[in-house]
Amino acid sequence: MFPGDTADAEDCWATILAILARDPPKNVLGVLAAGPLEDLIHHVGPEFIDRIELQARKDPAFRHLLGGVWASSTPDIWVRVEAARGTTW
Repeated sequence: MFPGDTADAEDCWATILAILARDPPKNVLGVLAAGPLEDLIHHVGPEFIDRIELQARKDPAFRHLLGGVWASSTPDIWVRVEAARGTTW
């Protein structure tokens, strides 16, 4: 889905943020976290971790969304994701 395709990753990031901004129901948040956001972190975590950390700092809804992501990417990226999300769901 993303390896080597920066445009897809950018589209995914923009879509995640757009959906989250609409204050979707809990079941949609679960799918958003366990699907697109988890895939983004897994495939392009090193390229997006700075943005993920920044978004988590300024947006409590995004920080909460990170709580629905399972461990993925490299260990050093995953440590940063855990720090960015704080407490989990």
